[in-house]
Amino acid sequence: MSERAVDVYEKAGRFDYAARVAKEAGMSERAVDVYEKAGEFDYAARVAKEAGMSERAKALRKLEKMLR
Repeated sequence: MSERAVDVYEKAGRFDYAARVAKEAGMSERAVDVYEKAGEFDYAARVAKEAGMSERAKALRKLEKMLR
């Protein structure tokens, strides 16, 4: 059910809701993907770090700094 909600929010362009639902449902990797699609690299890095994806979090932080 949560995956469907994420899909619906994502298709509607509501990436913030999609990522939040994914994170709350324990789909951290999906949440990171959604935040990346939205260009929200800071949030993506935070979720990645919280989920133990330290290398991905570092890469996202680096990308965010390059785009500033």
